[in-house]
Amino acid sequence: MKLAVNTTEVDDAVILHCKGRLQFCEETAVFSKLAHGILDSGRNIVLEFSELETIDSSGIGELVLIYMRACATGREVRIAQANHRVLEVLQLTNVSSLFRICASTDDALAMAAEVA
Repeated sequence: MKLAVNTTEVDDAVILHCKGRLQFCEETAVFSKLAHGILDSGRNIVLEFSELETIDSSGIGELVLIYMRACATGREVRIAQANHRVLEVLQLTNVSSLFRICASTDDALAMAAEVA
């Protein structure tokens, strides 16, 4: 299944509900453009990965770019509800060290509110 992303706005954050696969250049580019736009608008992001099946090197690269943009804009990006397979890739590539990874979306939103 290709990547599908829905958004939910909560206070100063936007939740990106990701479903399918975060892979290949075209899909990751659309995902990245959306995330960069949210960060540039001054909002935090929660990447809700409960329905994300897999992520490849293109997806990992885009996550790193999103992290860099968040740092440049003074915003926060959290990852919530990543399944075992996705979490394992994030840990193997050490990308997990860049983000706060939360067990639930509510935890990620609460942590983002503490920073604001």
